[in-house]
Amino acid sequence: MASTLIITEDIRIKGGIAAMYRHMKGLLPEDALTVFYASSSQACSDPLLKPVKWSKCGIIYLFRVFLVFIHSLSFLKDCRKVFIFTASPLYAFPFLFFCRRVRVWFATPFYEEIINRWRSERSTKEKIVLFIEYLLLPFYFILENLTIRAIPRMCYALSERTKAGFLFKKNISIQGFPLDVRWFSGMPAEKEYDIITVGRFNDPRKDLGTFLKTMRSLDRRKAVVIGRLPDNFDINGYPNIHFTGEVEGDIGEFYLRSRIFFLPSVQEGLGIVYLEAMASGLPVIAADNGGSRDLVKNGLNGYIIKKRSPAEAADRIETILSDEKIYDQFSSAAREYADKYSRKAQEAMEQFLR
Repeated sequence: MASTLIITEDIRIKGGIAAMYRHMKGLLPEDALTVFYASSSQACSDPLLKPVKWSKCGIIYLFRVFLVFIHSLSFLKDCRKVFIFTASPLYAFPFLFFCRRVRVWFATPFYEEIINRWRSERSTKEKIVLFIEYLLLPFYFILENLTIRAIPRMCYALSERTKAGFLFKKNISIQGFPLDVRWFSGMPAEKEYDIITVGRFNDPRKDLGTFLKTMRSLDRRKAVVIGRLPDNFDINGYPNIHFTGEVEGDIGEFYLRSRIFFLPSVQEGLGIVYLEAMASGLPVIAADNGGSRDLVKNGLNGYIIKKRSPAEAADRIETILSDEKIYDQFSSAAREYADKYSRKAQEAMEQFLR
């Protein structure tokens, strides 16, 4: 049996959790076993990956938590270490009996996740599920904070913004994303795009609408949008935007062929794409969504703007792009910050995995 057990969410969905998991997995023993809640019925052939799926009630977060715990019980006996690696520390609550060997990393307070999703989601079914979760928020909040209180020095948050959402802050250390900046620091390429954005834009929280409105006022600027688009989205009518859809493999080349990064998402635990862009020497324009403040230093390596503010976004983009001297200053500061942040995060990750 595996000596190390990882508990996580669906790592087959592209995003920050999956990226962080891949990095962490590479630092653990090769036989580390992963149990995760599967949001789809996609087959899994890797014997070290154990998906958990129960469609009847898996939509409620608390059910997911206990389903994963129940499926993990048979593996806990032989595991010397358990790493819980999820959006919310709530996943760790059933494991408190094993707290001496459990460490938990989390990206956001659950109440913040639900509130932002409630503001963004459109489907009736999703609204009903979120309403149930909304009613349970006080209960979730208590469980999250009891978990953090029960395992001091074993809790790691993605960012200072994440840490601020909990009561027992002294029990929480910061574990940022240890990006390998070498992936995004290739030879400078000819700049084909003025603006780049990257994300899962079928998620309303990424706020593709604000990006499109911004680009309408920047009709002389050319942009590239990388990532899955909403269903039935019509790409016609945006002559200055190149939509690539989902890109398999390395997207570093797109960063190097662009001049500035802009993502107006209304919620981010941190925003790994901000870090990727800065490592490529791109100034960043980000909405004030929580996680962006850990990376974007206003007036130094980019700007933080108000949520859903296309006019302000367009003004900040032009401020940087229209002056080569200002652009070079922001670009150098972005690259330097990404390098320092990543080295510090790598040191913290090694501590977390000990």
